[in-house]
Amino acid sequence: MADFILIQPTLGNRTFFPLSQHLPLGLLHAANLLSKEFKGKIIDQRLDSNWRASLIEELKQKPICVGITSMTGPEIKNGLEAAKLTKLNSKTPVVWGGIHATLLPEQTVKNRYIDYVVKGEGEETFYELVKALSEHRPVEGIAGIWYKRNGNIVGNQDRDFVDLNLMPALPYEILDLDRYTYPSKNERFMSFESSRGCPRRCTFCFIGSSSCYWRALSPEKTIEHISRILRLTGARHIIFIDSNFFVNLERAKIIIEAFPKLNILSWQSRGLDIDTGLLMNEEYLRLLENSGCEMLDFGIESGSERIRKLINKLPADVEKIIKLNRRLANFKIRIRYNFMAGFPTETREDLKKTVDLILKLKKENHRAASTKLSLYTPYHGTKLFEFALTLGFKTPSKLEAWSDYEWTQSHLPWLNNKEKKELETLHLASAVLEHIPRFYKSWIYIFLRRIYTPVALCRLKNLFLKFPLEVRIKNILLFCNNPH
Repeated sequence: MADFILIQPTLGNRTFFPLSQHLPLGLLHAANLLSKEFKGKIIDQRLDSNWRASLIEELKQKPICVGITSMTGPEIKNGLEAAKLTKLNSKTPVVWGGIHATLLPEQTVKNRYIDYVVKGEGEETFYELVKALSEHRPVEGIAGIWYKRNGNIVGNQDRDFVDLNLMPALPYEILDLDRYTYPSKNERFMSFESSRGCPRRCTFCFIGSSSCYWRALSPEKTIEHISRILRLTGARHIIFIDSNFFVNLERAKIIIEAFPKLNILSWQSRGLDIDTGLLMNEEYLRLLENSGCEMLDFGIESGSERIRKLINKLPADVEKIIKLNRRLANFKIRIRYNFMAGFPTETREDLKKTVDLILKLKKENHRAASTKLSLYTPYHGTKLFEFALTLGFKTPSKLEAWSDYEWTQSHLPWLNNKEKKELETLHLASAVLEHIPRFYKSWIYIFLRRIYTPVALCRLKNLFLKFPLEVRIKNILLFCNNPH
């Protein structure tokens, strides 16, 4: 029996290729303070095909509340399904949190299946809310809460950022950790967040609008927490999911130098910008290499200097990106670059510069790869969102409408239907430039990728995006795998 239930919605349709999932760290942080006094359960839709039955069974025990997190996009639809199921089968209050709820708390709590919204970081706010609900006390004085009262929407004052160094270690024991392993080997990558926020001011990024103030665990606390994770789980691989892990290079160095003593076999960083990469000299990069650094993740977004200036991506100078990539080619570290398309005012020439840069980086560094070219999404509260409004972008009036923000329903008024289809084709073609995940042994995926790669490269090199037969095949496979 669980006192509170937390739900991690799936991002979209279930994939027909098996992949591992990262730990639901947001939910673990929400449960952090609560776990000392209450018993919690996490239901992960990404891994549990019978999550509905699991939720209904837990609701029979009358938990204090059900908490659901979400990001703008398909997660909202899947989260709302869980909220509706909760309301149809119990009188349990539903609490909504995550990035989208933080950006739009009032609109979120208006939904008939949602009772409370946690705005901002959840550790202290969610703890105080659950305590109040368990003791049948009013919630008026709880900072960071939005709720309904007598038919009206009420928003309490915002809560300050938490001090990460005062937070206890995460309650990993409430998860079935064996489910978060790679499918082909019994190896476990443990996700870890050592800092929050980002000092950069990219105009498209929600982090800059909600938590740009960068704050971090001390090196000593970071090493202490990682050491505990390794003892608890037996993991030997760490992924830092910080928005920008290397803001303080000296801090990062102290942490990294401890890895050999901790017997960490490999590690990755998901947050790194070009400016910071340029500050890393050969000695620093050699330290990363020798400590087991397997991959570094850089956000580039566009190969057009005009677009890079529009989104305040520094440095705007593309030659500096090329310079850094050539330097990184001398080290045994895989590099992953993130790119986007569909920005306001982006032309075909801008798009061609982005694709050309992707191919050039790959050609000059065989360890470099890029993620699938993703589509720009206007996040509420960002500077580029305000610009999108002047170009005709319509803000959804209801929470559920935000769930449509995916490739086939982009809602970007500056793109016509032809351009949307071309970008979807480009998104799929660019997948052949991704790294195949470590330990990934799906022979079906590898076989199909090998067949499709010549076609995809031809499309990319020539920006030839007509007759997208592969998109239709993908949609058919998705429908067959997810008929409902």
